[in-house]
Amino acid sequence: LIYKGTLDDPTAEVFLPAGSDGRNEAIGVNVDNEGRLYIAGGGSGTLYVYDIETKELIARFETGEGGFINDVAISKDGDVYFTDSIRPFIYRVSEDQVEDGGGTPEAIPLTPEVDYQGFPNANGIRITPNGKYVIFADSNDGKLYRMVPAEDPTERKIRKIWGVRGQTDNPDGLELRWHTLYVVNNRDELIVEVRLSGRYLRGRVAGKTTTPEFHTPTTASLARDRLLVANAEF
Repeated sequence: LIYKGTLDDPTAEVFLPAGSDGRNEAIGVNVDNEGRLYIAGGGSGTLYVYDIETKELIARFETGEGGFINDVAISKDGDVYFTDSIRPFIYRVSEDQVEDGGGTPEAIPLTPEVDYQGFPNANGIRITPNGKYVIFADSNDGKLYRMVPAEDPTERKIRKIWGVRGQTDNPDGLELRWHTLYVVNNRDELIVEVRLSGRYLRGRVAGKTTTPEFHTPTTASLARDRLLVANAEF
């Protein structure tokens, strides 16, 4: 199920029913400035794209069986990146592919820099405002990474973000505003606020937030001046 609500009402309504368009899993979601909704399809290996106004499925991208499409982020130039928590790739599709309704996602390898073991691995993902860097979390090793995307996957550069070791042991979803990164630590029921350096390679913990209302929070999204947090209740 995909739900829709407003910031001034505590209730929500069903926006897309379960099973529509063959979509039986919905993990991460995001929207772009063109009124499109992106849904990471988990074990289906699929990224779904909907027109928010009409609720029509306007594009879908398949990565095949054996993976787990977890979260999705959109860059300022319209490229879409999504994580796979089982297979060591971040996938990228262009805005042109979205407008065309499909195509083959580009698989950007994460190894050997990221040590994929067990499940889940790459999870939350965000793009820096300048569009230069992809920030993602690895739930398995508790680390944050900065990737420089490149047209040639062999030219991509992945580096660890230093300064937050031991502070983000169970990172799941991410939210980024300028140089402030909000890291949702699911099993710790904690949100860690990290201030990142100019090149997003170092961080310092600026604050931590928890509440009895957290029940395995997995992701968050900024709306105006509020951080909306989703409880997974695993």
